Amino acid sequence: MKRLHDKIGTLYRRVDEQGYILGCLLPMYLLYPQLPRYRWEEIQKDKYWRNFCFREFKKYLKEVPLEEIKKGDIILFWMPRGAFHLGICAGNDEMFHCWQSGKMELVKMSTYCFHKRLEGVYRWHK
Repeated sequence: MKRLHDKIGTLYRRVDEQGYILGCLLPMYLLYPQLPRYRWEEIQKDKYWRNFCFREFKKYLKEVPLEEIKKGDIILFWMPRGAFHLGICAGNDEMFHCWQSGKMELVKMSTYCFHKRLEGVYRWHK
């Protein structure tokens, strides 16, 4: 978690130098670098690219009930207009995420009302 705290305020890019997607996935890749990375071209092959992302991530993650959420869990949820988003639970109703500011942020989960649009809470299990 220290690695995420150290990145608060850091600008992020949507794609890294090798063409792999970052964007809102940056906190997840910082905490779990073992997860596979994907190029934009790969996920665009699927008509519903958001479904591709969820399907791929779920191969490496175990769903847990919201009531059992703990630090380090990945929170997947839908934003307005159908965009998916994710955050990493930091505890105390806070999550790390990258969004419109263009920076890594630590925010209150309740501020995002993600409970209404929750796709699921996932824990690394590999």
